[in-house]
Amino acid sequence: MAFPSTMLELITAKYHFLRPDKCATCDEMVAIHSTPGGREIAINLTRTPDSPAVRHILTCNTRTNPVEPPQAVDTPKTSLEPQQTQGGAEIDGIPMFGVTDPNRQLLSVGWRDGVLVCQFAKGKGSYSGVPEAEFMKLRKVPFAYRILTTNIKGKYPYTKLS
Repeated sequence: MAFPSTMLELITAKYHFLRPDKCATCDEMVAIHSTPGGREIAINLTRTPDSPAVRHILTCNTRTNPVEPPQAVDTPKTSLEPQQTQGGAEIDGIPMFGVTDPNRQLLSVGWRDGVLVCQFAKGKGSYSGVPEAEFMKLRKVPFAYRILTTNIKGKYPYTKLS
């Protein structure tokens, strides 16, 4: 069913006037009506029954509070291919794989025989005794540095690499 086009049609469709009120966005006076379903809507003030019944949100949004479409967010893709790091595609003979970290604190990781090697934005380091499952988790999650600090940092011995 289309929205009533005049104030007379609004009343005929069983909309009831409740109160005058100010719009929270633009401070303009509006008429609050109750719909047949019990919702409240704001209608621009009118003087005669044959005046157009215009929902205030239609005029308020275009005048003082334009609605813009949401912007697309580029989410980084997890790379499972070896990534070039500062020292090449390997650190200490361990192949490195790029990870997804929006803050760019953790760039890539590599794992061999319980040794997890990490290429950070400000250096390199390794953790010993790390299970392969933790390494695979780092490669797949969208916030790798958060998982590193939660699951690995402080739980496994760390060695800073040059």
